[in-house]
Amino acid sequence: MTATSKVASTSALAALVLATVWLFWPAGLGGGTTYVTTYGVSMEPDFRTGDLAILSPADSYSVGDVVAYRSESLDTIVMHRVVSMDGDALVTRGDNNDWLDEDRPTQDEILGSLFIRIPRGGAVLDAATSPGVFLPLIAVVAALVTAARRPPSRHELRALRRRLAGSPAAARARAA
Repeated sequence: MTATSKVASTSALAALVLATVWLFWPAGLGGGTTYVTTYGVSMEPDFRTGDLAILSPADSYSVGDVVAYRSESLDTIVMHRVVSMDGDALVTRGDNNDWLDEDRPTQDEILGSLFIRIPRGGAVLDAATSPGVFLPLIAVVAALVTAARRPPSRHELRALRRRLAGSPAAARARAA
């Protein structure tokens, strides 16, 4: 691989990583993406408890969009489908509900519309961020980083020198 192709592939990889970070940066950290773990049965059969919904903001929302908003009446985030408009407000309802939601969020109050659904993703995310899993995971990562940065031992250096001394390149250098 030439130096130019290495630079090009590294640049492409960096651009891909930055684009992914920008696309999925959480709203809580200044980004635009909202993550919602679903609870309850109101959006069945498409959504089940423990699914992860990734929502992104839009310029406007329309009938049929699955959106999330902070419900004043329930004091939680609700993710339901827009079924109609009431002036500037959206009328929402859970797919599995027979009634309309009491709240009428405006376009500005919507956290985002559904970008992607990850079945059981919320349950996995909740488990991974629980202290019983997260802290040992951090310890394992720290141990791996420390092991990767550890200088080679004398024994490892000797073995490396022996391998290099017996290599075809070393034999050619001795012969010249």
